[in-house]
Amino acid sequence: MDILLITALPVYPRHSRDAMLVAYLARELAARRHVLDLLSFYHHPEELAEQPRYRHYFRSVKLVRDVPRRLKERHLERAQRFPQEESAAWSREMWQAVLGCVQDAHYDVVQLVGGVEVYEYWHLMQGLPTVIIPSARHFHYLTPPAQARHLPGEDEPFRASENWMFAPFDRVLITTPQEGALMSKMDALARQRRIPLGVDTDYFTPTGYDPIVPGLLFSGDFALQADLEAALLLCEEVLPRVQATLPETRLYLLGRNAPPHLLEHASERVIIAQNIIDPRPYFERASVYLCPLTSYGGFRLDILQALAMQTPVIASDESLAGLDIHSGQEVLVRRFAEDFAETAVDLIRDEELRRRLKTYGQACLKNQYLWERVADLYETLYLDLIG
Repeated sequence: MDILLITALPVYPRHSRDAMLVAYLARELAARRHVLDLLSFYHHPEELAEQPRYRHYFRSVKLVRDVPRRLKERHLERAQRFPQEESAAWSREMWQAVLGCVQDAHYDVVQLVGGVEVYEYWHLMQGLPTVIIPSARHFHYLTPPAQARHLPGEDEPFRASENWMFAPFDRVLITTPQEGALMSKMDALARQRRIPLGVDTDYFTPTGYDPIVPGLLFSGDFALQADLEAALLLCEEVLPRVQATLPETRLYLLGRNAPPHLLEHASERVIIAQNIIDPRPYFERASVYLCPLTSYGGFRLDILQALAMQTPVIASDESLAGLDIHSGQEVLVRRFAEDFAETAVDLIRDEELRRRLKTYGQACLKNQYLWERVADLYETLYLDLIG
């Protein structure tokens, strides 16, 4: 197949879910001899220098400088929502790039990744099968109020726009049933398909290092309320209970956007590491990975990474949205802080239980969450659309 990829972010660096998805999907599709062209926005000049890292996956790559957007105007003016000519587009350069691709090449499928950045080129690809993956950054309607980011200025237009932004596309991809339910609530006719994310088990591979002292680990984006509440729960309620039995225990919090009232907990025993490029050393230092979300927190790629690193996982039900994972097999499911603490102590002391969880976790990844398996689902989707 010939596939045109239009993305809100470049493939590298892989700091975001969207960039990581495009990188691994491109790798797998290119290995299967599909022909890929990439059009992507970039935000920083240094991103241009990263092209050699992924250029070989594509027949052509074009990066376009990102532009400011005023979504409120389009939300209020229905006729302006989907531009029909270059002069009405926010990015005329990207309009020209998309037009050049669809005029010069035959594509079987157009795959878009993003929201407000990429949706506006829909008129240029009419007649072609289209698939869009809403951006993790811009698909705010899918984010419950307890988790929502606070955007300056245009928050409400962003939310309201998602009632119409994705409607014309042939398929809208989601990762969890909760997203699907919200999508249906937003647009009853939404043609959605659920496809999970994957994990790179060649990259996330344990070395066999045994932690010197007991360690608890959690990773998240602390601008999201669900992640912040989980981190505070670990600091204030779980860690003290574990330390009552195992005083040397450390808590590692990985992520970004930590607010001051979370940073106040940093100490010799509470390590808050932000904007970490390679989380693998922290997984190796951890005896247990904890994910105690009390509200919906999206598809938790961090849990798959923990399974790949053979770090035993204790999670709440809310943390397992979209994951085909079972309590007592791949992970242990708990709800309250005292249960997380008690189970963490038991896991640290019980080598046989840790071994059993690792075995089930590895089998789960192999059967469902390798990027090869995810690419199979994308291929099936594309073939269904082509007919």
